Amino acid sequence: MMTPDERFFGRVKKNAPNGCWLWKGPVNSRGYGLLGYGGRNKTILVHRYSYQRTREIPDGQQVLHKCGEKLCVNPKHLFAGDALASANNRRRLGTQPSGEQNGHARMTEDKVDEIRRLFAAGQHRVKAIARLFRFTESGVREIVNGVTWKITYGKYKDELEAVRKKLYHRLGPKEIDEIRRLYAAGGITQKGLAAQFEVSSNTVWQIVRKRRADVRP
Repeated sequence: MMTPDERFFGRVKKNAPNGCWLWKGPVNSRGYGLLGYGGRNKTILVHRYSYQRTREIPDGQQVLHKCGEKLCVNPKHLFAGDALASANNRRRLGTQPSGEQNGHARMTEDKVDEIRRLFAAGQHRVKAIARLFRFTESGVREIVNGVTWKITYGKYKDELEAVRKKLYHRLGPKEIDEIRRLYAAGGITQKGLAAQFEVSSNTVWQIVRKRRADVRP
């Protein structure tokens, strides 16, 4: 009878161009490899088997792919992480469900394009767009900043960045001092200040932390 290691290495192709070890055995409905292990009719995800051959999997953690290839079993391409690490890894690899494919989406691609077009034209501020689309200001801001709906952001990227830069430079010394004063006094968050002054949260962060050379100290 073959050992698990013999069955494992007997179905692994190691010479993939990107350094992946590709599994050539059975897979489950999600596209991950399966290896018979632990008794009759029992299986283990093959990338988990590969990982635990040399390291323990911490309790409650998953084995994730750095390379994004579901069939890869190269232990150098694997790492352990929790659900948050998994989501961040999918985001890094571009495999996180996005746009209308995301089950939590409240927008459509056409609406997102219209929001970005209106903002890029420089005639509508975030608050007005939010009212027009009956959407939250933070949600609109994330759309125009490319935080959400990244898959379609490229179409308006240059125009949106130009408008954001222009809006940032509209802040004069009095507005910058007022942002710092309000933040120092407490009772209002950076997100609240961003909404009040109609700039990005990142702009407010840079102002209160004095991280930008073009922000008056």
